[in-house]
Amino acid sequence: MSLPTSNPFKTSTSESFSVVLVCLCVYCCLFALYAALPPTRNPHSIQYFLLLVSAHSICGVVLFSVLREHQQYSGFLVIAVFLCSRIAVFPMQPWLSDDAWRYLWDGKLLASGINPYTFPPNASELAVFRAATSELYAHLDYRHLTTIYPPLSQYVFAVAANIGSVFTPSLWGAYWSWKALLLVSEGIGLWCVWRTLVAQKRHTTWLWGYICLPLTALEGVGQAHVDGLLLAPLGALVVVLAKATIVESRREALLLALLAGTLVAMLGAIKILPLALALPLLRFRRTPQERLMIVGSLAMVSCGLWVSLFSQWSIAESFLHTASATTQAFQFNGGFYYALCYACVMLGFEHFWLYTPMIFSALRLFAVLVVSFWTKPSNDDVFGALLATFCVVLLVSAKVHTWYFLPLLLLNSLIGWKWLYVLALGSILSYSYYAVFPAQEQYGLEMAVWMAAALAGVVEWYWVRAKPEE
Repeated sequence: MSLPTSNPFKTSTSESFSVVLVCLCVYCCLFALYAALPPTRNPHSIQYFLLLVSAHSICGVVLFSVLREHQQYSGFLVIAVFLCSRIAVFPMQPWLSDDAWRYLWDGKLLASGINPYTFPPNASELAVFRAATSELYAHLDYRHLTTIYPPLSQYVFAVAANIGSVFTPSLWGAYWSWKALLLVSEGIGLWCVWRTLVAQKRHTTWLWGYICLPLTALEGVGQAHVDGLLLAPLGALVVVLAKATIVESRREALLLALLAGTLVAMLGAIKILPLALALPLLRFRRTPQERLMIVGSLAMVSCGLWVSLFSQWSIAESFLHTASATTQAFQFNGGFYYALCYACVMLGFEHFWLYTPMIFSALRLFAVLVVSFWTKPSNDDVFGALLATFCVVLLVSAKVHTWYFLPLLLLNSLIGWKWLYVLALGSILSYSYYAVFPAQEQYGLEMAVWMAAALAGVVEWYWVRAKPEE
């Protein structure tokens, strides 16, 4: 399959095309500089990264402005920039985060016939396995904990491990294979969003906003985070929902509802939180039969994926305990959570840290329910409802990592919320500071980023949404 090459916009002059081409070349070439980062985190490499990502983000903003002005939106251009940027960051080693090494460890375990939820990496039962994978084990963190990644992620980790072992027994074969799978997943997600925009005769402006933000390449193919795996089923869900808005046959509507529930189950088996997307889907279905089809397919596919690796209750209990412990073990860049803590300090509450996590979890659940059912159930609002629900689930959290923005920005290609780009750009700077060893969080910088995003959101709502269109 290939991207549509038809251009629904006016043709630019050769002079404007030269300007666009120069900006594109500079933007894509800057990605190659990230490969020069040393694999160890230290103040020198942090300064290099901060300077590079700041200049690169400014370049991306300029490129986006030029593209909007000259209206260069051909399918070939999308493919070229996407491939050039991702290939340039492909050699980048895990630097901002070491999560990728745990993915590979889990994948090699499962490929060897060992359930990754059964033993932590330092367990005595894995002594022989550790000896055979000593190079990978040396990179691991949290060796005393079993894995927290859901089953579909585990199966893809194992696929990457098997593919990599064909080329080399070292960890690098699995690492490059895992990155290749993320590249395919992101490409499928972008292609699905593009097809939806073209089919609905809508501007692809904010799809370029996704591509022109360095974060998407750095945290996806660059740092190889599992969130990139969400993009393919999320893009497929966009296509299914777009078709559901125009279908007239009851049989086709039920089939699309079945597919929607299946895709949400797949998303939830990659990372648990996207299961919340089922709430706005139920709101937007037209008949009880469609809602029943979504719930039924979601339940059946989820059970099939999860039960395959959770055959014993002790395994499920261990997983829930580990997932809960790692979620509440520390906070990072949680703007809403920090605001709650600051309010407790100002009000003079003692020992507030003992109960604020529970209160905050209840507030987030309430916010998810309100946002999911707030939007009127019309076809035009379904993508906005999905994005709003996803934003609440991921951003109203005590821990907000930069790679959380990958699925949000992909969905935002259909909406165009500017405040989300402000928060994404600022968050990668705050996370890079945290990467210094020893890790030290920059609360002032983080709160400044969240306040800037909140201000941008208020201004956007006032001038774009609250103001009546002329």
